[in-house]
Amino acid sequence: MISDSAKSIRLEPLLYLILQLSVFFDYINGTPHSGLNEYMDTDRPYFDDINPRNVSTAADEPAILKCRVKNKGNRTE
Repeated sequence: MISDSAKSIRLEPLLYLILQLSVFFDYINGTPHSGLNEYMDTDRPYFDDINPRNVSTAADEPAILKCRVKNKGNRTE
């Protein structure tokens, strides 16, 4: 018969492996490319996420930032 201490010694590496795999797959399943717009209510206006995020310009020169608003309706705010 296997003693209780021998059982716990064999279970510790297995539990550690399960924990590590759980953390790893939780990280993989995350969606780093999702924007905040996906979590907002679709009835409210939101910015369309198709434009580039990185814009370069020279110092003291104006930069044109283009954006598109979805579900704007007749709101002015």
